[in-house]
Amino acid sequence: MTNMNSSLNPNLQPENFRTSFLFFALYFFEGAPMGLIWWTIPTLLSLQGFSVETITTLGASATLPWTLKFLLGPVVDRFIYTSRQHAWLIAFLQIGIGFGVLSLIFTPLDNPVILYGLLVMSFFSAVQDVVIDAWAISSVTSDSRGRINAAMQVGMLSGRWFFGAGLLLGLAYISLKIALVVLLTLIAFSIVFLFFWFKNKTETITIAQKKLSFKSFHFLTEKKFITLALIALTTGFALEAFTSVISPYLVDYGLNQKEVGLILSFNLICMLLGAIAGGLLSDYLGDLKTFLIATVLIALLVTTMGFPESFNINVFTAGVLIAYFGVGFFTSSSYAYFMNQSHGEMEASKFTFLMAITNLCEVIAAYSMGKMFSYFNDYKFGFLICMLISLIGFAILFTNNKVTSPKI
Repeated sequence: MTNMNSSLNPNLQPENFRTSFLFFALYFFEGAPMGLIWWTIPTLLSLQGFSVETITTLGASATLPWTLKFLLGPVVDRFIYTSRQHAWLIAFLQIGIGFGVLSLIFTPLDNPVILYGLLVMSFFSAVQDVVIDAWAISSVTSDSRGRINAAMQVGMLSGRWFFGAGLLLGLAYISLKIALVVLLTLIAFSIVFLFFWFKNKTETITIAQKKLSFKSFHFLTEKKFITLALIALTTGFALEAFTSVISPYLVDYGLNQKEVGLILSFNLICMLLGAIAGGLLSDYLGDLKTFLIATVLIALLVTTMGFPESFNINVFTAGVLIAYFGVGFFTSSSYAYFMNQSHGEMEASKFTFLMAITNLCEVIAAYSMGKMFSYFNDYKFGFLICMLISLIGFAILFTNNKVTSPKI
């Protein structure tokens, strides 16, 4: 893919509010399934007495489809080159997400079969992510990507709140099944909008690859890309370890369902602020410097939270909220960095490869954290080990900035 001049692209104008809102809304429907997978279901299982290892294994398994989404990048590069194609493909994928949600309505939480419904939701969400990111790369100029990434993260986190922390609060008044029916209804509205609003948007917004071959993926063997892959695999390790256990972590501190929902709600606000700050700072200070700052920040915050017994409830709550500001800051700045590094030929493939590696980091960190907690029966040692892995990523990013700064 090659980004086209925005004056030749009538479908999406990068700087306007509608473009930001579009990607906000699209990412909302990515965040909603993740709210269920990462917040609601783990909290409910933890309150029912399931172990940290069981919960992190379920979460890691449900996240596995995201590690395979790089396989779709080349297909998008080859065949998707108009706004209508992007929009309609996303609509079809949302139909798949809807089937996953539908299966959860009829499956009890303690039934192992629930994993299959989560996998269906996760798979179609992962594929949708590829298409949305490719659409953003093709339609948004480089000087606006920080702001668009901030809008995307705000959308993602909003979806996660409504069907994560917000749902935990709402379960005092409505059942989980009713909440899932509401999500199905919202998905239906989105599908109708995408089919009808973009039905006439047939102008080319990106140049499709004329041919796919093994030579098309030569970037996989380049030192620049290998370095970026190592950075993606390691820098977020502490973040992923912390977020993978946040629900049982809060329950183990002694919080009930309502208190967990409240803290996760405020976490969302802090993540939103962090995402906006990370996006804006990436545009102002530069994506590399901002990414370096974010990596150190989140690593130190997670390590500090490994000692919850040392804090009273007020200090503990403040620490969790500050850590989640760091999560948002890291996510937005790292996405801006990897998006800029991916620009050029086969840009969707490059970016989705890197995003798949960050998802692999998430799976490995979650699974490892569960095993370490089972072995040590404590969070601090797992957080410390994951912090060291993140700092290795920081060292690679810092010492190889001359390698990773040029676009691949």
